[in-house]
Amino acid sequence: MKKLLLLLALFACVNVVSSQSVSSVGLIGEASPFANWDDEVPMVQDAVDTSMWTLNVVLSDGPVKFRANNDWAINWGNTNPADFMHGIAIQDEGNMNAFAGEYNVSFNHVTGEFRFEYVSDIGMIGEATPLASWDDDVNMYRDQNDPNKFFTGINLTAGPVKWRKDDAWVTDWGNNNSDFPAGVAAIAEGNINVPTAGFYVVTLDTLTGDYLFSGETVYDTISLIGEGIAGDWETDFILDQASNPHIWTTSITLAGGGVKFRAEKDWATNWGGTAWPVGDAVLGSNDNIPSEAGDYNVYFNSKEQQYRFWAADAISTVGIIGTATPNGWNDPDTDMEQDADNPNVWKLRLDLVAGECKFRINDGWDNSYGAADWPTGFGELNGTTNITVPEDGDYIVTFNALSGEYSFNPVVEYGTIGIIGKSSPNADWETDTPMNKDEDDFNLWTIDEITFTDSVDPCTDDTGVKFRAENDWGVNWGNCNDFPSGVGVANDPNIAVTAGTYSVVFRSDTGEYTFADPISNTEELLDPSSITLYPNPTNATLNVDLSSTDLSGLITLSILDMTGKEVLRVRKDKNAINTLDVSQLAEGNYLLNLSNDSYFIGKRFSIVK
Repeated sequence: MKKLLLLLALFACVNVVSSQSVSSVGLIGEASPFANWDDEVPMVQDAVDTSMWTLNVVLSDGPVKFRANNDWAINWGNTNPADFMHGIAIQDEGNMNAFAGEYNVSFNHVTGEFRFEYVSDIGMIGEATPLASWDDDVNMYRDQNDPNKFFTGINLTAGPVKWRKDDAWVTDWGNNNSDFPAGVAAIAEGNINVPTAGFYVVTLDTLTGDYLFSGETVYDTISLIGEGIAGDWETDFILDQASNPHIWTTSITLAGGGVKFRAEKDWATNWGGTAWPVGDAVLGSNDNIPSEAGDYNVYFNSKEQQYRFWAADAISTVGIIGTATPNGWNDPDTDMEQDADNPNVWKLRLDLVAGECKFRINDGWDNSYGAADWPTGFGELNGTTNITVPEDGDYIVTFNALSGEYSFNPVVEYGTIGIIGKSSPNADWETDTPMNKDEDDFNLWTIDEITFTDSVDPCTDDTGVKFRAENDWGVNWGNCNDFPSGVGVANDPNIAVTAGTYSVVFRSDTGEYTFADPISNTEELLDPSSITLYPNPTNATLNVDLSSTDLSGLITLSILDMTGKEVLRVRKDKNAINTLDVSQLAEGNYLLNLSNDSYFIGKRFSIVK
């Protein structure tokens, strides 16, 4: 599959860095020639404008960042894939994802403006390009299967464009008829006028002259507006964008009445409809969508022009079914587990065989999702395509019942897992504190009585800690929002540790971790997955399923809030199912610590009211 270069001019606030505080700038990351997060490729400082830095480099597919002074104290990134190759890098922002190729890179450490200019002999030029210039090209990618074909993905404004060779006007292509969106370009002919601003995939065959502008408009915002949400037509409710730029979701309470979707908080682009709660969105329609009062999860696809309003309590189960699953295409589905933090997300670790599968909501074929992409993608509601599992394996399967996004991540056995960071005992980002692998479960890692210092703000600075595999930054897990327990996410910001001595449990298959009070010499850490809490989230009663453990006799159940304060403690005889009354606790996230004379275990849950 061709990788399409997304190009977008970006206007953003940046953190200004003075020239005096920066003595060097380097490019670092897995896509760099060093292919790690320890060694950087130094950039060359401009002799006149000392805030400018340049570099010629060959990159592979993967993440990169800029950093100053060969240190992480000052670094810049940009997480928007549409901004590679031209945008604004922001201090402590996430990584930029590069596409393989040779680039001339420029970066201004004061303004944050950067450019990755792909080295190519064919470029697109004109007022409609993001550079808005007849002097500066946007270079195109060469098709690896045909040296005469070039392509790019680009945001264009309405206006004229052409193509030219070698950044010069010796050889250029146009079309005297300005045929759009398709035509045949010829040497030295006129400009092609793009009639409407939007995102386009542009292809050019320099041998035949054939060209094509394939349009897919990408919006910065999509909102819901109308009397159904605010009692008037003046207030926009902004939806959240999924990793697919055309899919938008949110949770909202509707009062009943007409609603519409619109782009960029402007009536120039809006969608109405006549059906409820599912229907086709009609661009520029005079009809308002006739909403009903209630709590809803909202889905909108700006490309397919479809919408869906799920009642908040409409989804009771999500399962996976098909020849790749244990039950084949026969009922019942293999049920998944609802995520404690996001009720729309469902997960399961499952042994799959080579074959096909789909996701189903509430065990029904009227709410099934499949797609052709593997191992990640967006399921099409009630489509005919199944997801193909290419080989047998142990997988962590994730599905978002609102957006349809799914992933199949193979479970990997690591040789080492360590804890690293400024708040760890080694107080640096170079030396791991090794954890102990469980003899019976290679995904379970533990360590007892490890002392940490306070984190400051690991979402934006370099304090805190992370888990990483094989003493290398190729695989690492972080989460700056959740402590003392949570789920580590690959390449996320650091975990915000509160100073103290803890026993730590980490699962390398799910990312689940717990920092708990130190256990005694007579206790052992248990695998968090050996107990089940349900319903989770809950509003009144929490059931603790201990049927898969070896616990016996009296057990202590202690509930802590996210500040570490104990809010409930009970001691009772161990049963297969133990029930706790949590109706008096406030809405939020909590940690359940469970122990007896021999074992200790931690598990997270949420209360929603």
